[in-house]
Amino acid sequence: IKGNVNDTSMKIFDEKPLLENPLKEIQFVEFNTGFSLTLGYFDSGDYTNSNAGYGKEGYSIGANIMIKLYKGLNFIAGYSRQMNVFDEVTFAKNALASKSNYTITPLGNWKNHFVLGGFTYDIPLEDGNFLTPRFLTGLCLSRTPEYELLPTAKNYTTAVREVTESEEDISIAFKVGVGLKKNITRQLFVALSPDFYFSTTRKNINTPYFNQKPPRQKISIVSVSVSVGFRMFRR
Repeated sequence: IKGNVNDTSMKIFDEKPLLENPLKEIQFVEFNTGFSLTLGYFDSGDYTNSNAGYGKEGYSIGANIMIKLYKGLNFIAGYSRQMNVFDEVTFAKNALASKSNYTITPLGNWKNHFVLGGFTYDIPLEDGNFLTPRFLTGLCLSRTPEYELLPTAKNYTTAVREVTESEEDISIAFKVGVGLKKNITRQLFVALSPDFYFSTTRKNINTPYFNQKPPRQKISIVSVSVSVGFRMFRR
């Protein structure tokens, strides 16, 4: 009997610190990759429209840090790089309108770097799943496509190669989205997240081909990404 009492006392003594000092979630880190799809003017190939962006599908990569504020509410800060293919074939209708003896070759694509901060909320579902709406705002560094005009064989000796270099601009941006998060272990989770990004840039690629000054070019992107995340705890 004495031995049983000692065993029970020792078990209670061992569990007491854990009950009084449970592990608390304080931070999340996640890494994501996925598809980047253009929308609206950014997706347009209308060469008569000075707002057309000639952007097509591409890919995205990024990372987020989340700090737990209260229950399901988290502060989130993140970086995302969206690369979108430049549709030089349609763009050539303007670029080569006065240069019939040239061809166009892309040297780079659209690249948009988003640095954003905001809030996200974990809404519990069943079986360790969470719905995660979010809204973030911040800055976008946009880089326009770089391309070159090459003379054809007919006028190769009399014409010169022309390169239009990429231009950069920083503008206000925002992101709104919702994700579905699934717990794998206590520390590890995965998520599927569609997000809408929006920004503008003063570096309009249509500027050389219109008489008037083109407006700021709109950048609208839907990114569908898969994330792997890790929770951090403290006592």
